[in-house]
Amino acid sequence: MAFGFTTVSGQPVIDPATFFTFRRMADNRQLGDQLQLAVTGAPIAFNLPAAAGQVVVCEIDPQRYRFAHSPMFFISP
Repeated sequence: MAFGFTTVSGQPVIDPATFFTFRRMADNRQLGDQLQLAVTGAPIAFNLPAAAGQVVVCEIDPQRYRFAHSPMFFISP
């Protein structure tokens, strides 16, 4: 899974400390550890533990911007 981040005006997001938490939609359980990464304007790739047919959402909590959720997506092995 990879995410790219832009502002509403289309500019790349630069944030020194963004927390990423992946959750299963079925039971709202967290997948793996919460990650803290610097967002530098380049796409960020994640390796998630995969199980066929799981629907997942990513909670994105940047230091300089508002909290957001990714769209729901499926993960597979």
